[in-house]
Amino acid sequence: MEKTILIVGKKCPELDETFDKLSLYYKILYTEEIPLTLSNFKPEISLIIFDINISGLSYIEFCEFLKFQEEAQDIPILFLMEKIDNGEIVKDFVVGNKFIYKPISYSLLRVKIAKSLYSFNLEEVEKSFHRALYVIGEISQMKRLYSNHNIWRMAEFTYILAIAIGWSREKSKSLELSTLIHDIGMISIDESVYQTTEELTEEAKRLTRRHTIYGHKILSGTNSPLFQLAAEVALYHHERWDGKGYPKGLAGEKIPEAARIISVVDVLDNLLNERSNKKAYPFNDSVNYILDRKGTQFDPEIIEIFESVIPEFKDVYEKWESAREKEFIN
Repeated sequence: MEKTILIVGKKCPELDETFDKLSLYYKILYTEEIPLTLSNFKPEISLIIFDINISGLSYIEFCEFLKFQEEAQDIPILFLMEKIDNGEIVKDFVVGNKFIYKPISYSLLRVKIAKSLYSFNLEEVEKSFHRALYVIGEISQMKRLYSNHNIWRMAEFTYILAIAIGWSREKSKSLELSTLIHDIGMISIDESVYQTTEELTEEAKRLTRRHTIYGHKILSGTNSPLFQLAAEVALYHHERWDGKGYPKGLAGEKIPEAARIISVVDVLDNLLNERSNKKAYPFNDSVNYILDRKGTQFDPEIIEIFESVIPEFKDVYEKWESAREKEFIN
């Protein structure tokens, strides 16, 4: 499908030849005035080129204009401008967009357009993937397909703890998303094995523990970094700091940090949930259970950090308890 580029700025001989060449590969639209809104163009526009110098706006005014354009958040933008010494004036306001300095190099312009469109398409694919994970999580939560977790609460716990440990927001968000499918291997196990009011038999425990291996197999069939992280978490989130966990019996820092984080919130959330063979633990009792296993079941450094964010965890817990009560009443 032919891509459409909107050029904001007045036509002039200096630029006409360059944009005429572009018209061989893209549909070119011109507007000589800054539109009050981009919504009229959005369904068709693939990329915008703003000629700042011809638009009549100062750098600051132009950037302020973009800040209030919601439509601009969904369209890649290139900035055409005279080269200036302090280009950071604009970059301070508009992060991640590209600049084209006059006189224009046609070959460089083609490259920047191609890269902008390619990067934007990758971002859209990633957004779609994230939405798909949320859908999977929602289905599992509503239908209880494979877990007794409140996975949304658990995901919030995960993000809080990862940030406190020092992970970046982006990496913490990826781990939060991985939480939604960390137990996906349970779909490979017959529900009759673990949905019981009795204590699990040794054979049932053996079969249930294989969900880590099944989950890893399901999630590791792609090179996606997010899927690779999710596969790692699925495989190792039942390992223990003292080496007495499963499926590999790893100990200490041989267990990936992502799995060490998830193991804490996994156990905490399990304690907080009612199951067919146990009642829900109160929040404080559940927290004390985690703290008592510092250095045995859990990474001691992670538990120290966990202790510092208990108030944040309690806020999340109370929020979800309130939502559950309202749902029950209604």
